Amino acid sequence: MTNLIDSDITIDALQQIFEDAAFETLIDEDGDLYLKGDSIDFPIWIRMNTSNMLHLTTYLAMKQGVDQFEALKFTNNLNKTIILPNFYLVEREKNMVMWAGYYIPINFSIDKKIIIASARRFAGAFRAGLNEDSKDLFFE
Repeated sequence: MTNLIDSDITIDALQQIFEDAAFETLIDEDGDLYLKGDSIDFPIWIRMNTSNMLHLTTYLAMKQGVDQFEALKFTNNLNKTIILPNFYLVEREKNMVMWAGYYIPINFSIDKKIIIASARRFAGAFRAGLNEDSKDLFFE
């Protein structure tokens, strides 16, 4: 039995890979795979991309009243110091939301273990970014 998956993998097959690795999973109303539970540091979503890419993403709302300039400096510092995710801010009505994203190319076959390890590292890197807010200026 091979550990390789092809670029035409379905979201259902991807879900099975993560369930076999002891992740709690759910396919949401948008058709994205949601990962949570003890096997991962922070909940994430995985979206199948039409360009043979898996898009990993997650987010957390910032406290209300956070200074936008300070939030941007904080986010830029995360992008400078934490390697895996791309951090960015989205402004909402009442507060800003910090998002993170990462793409995994699957143009050719890819090992299941790489996808699982990448998801764990992405979630861990996002958690590390949140931990940089040691004075709780941005997050509860």
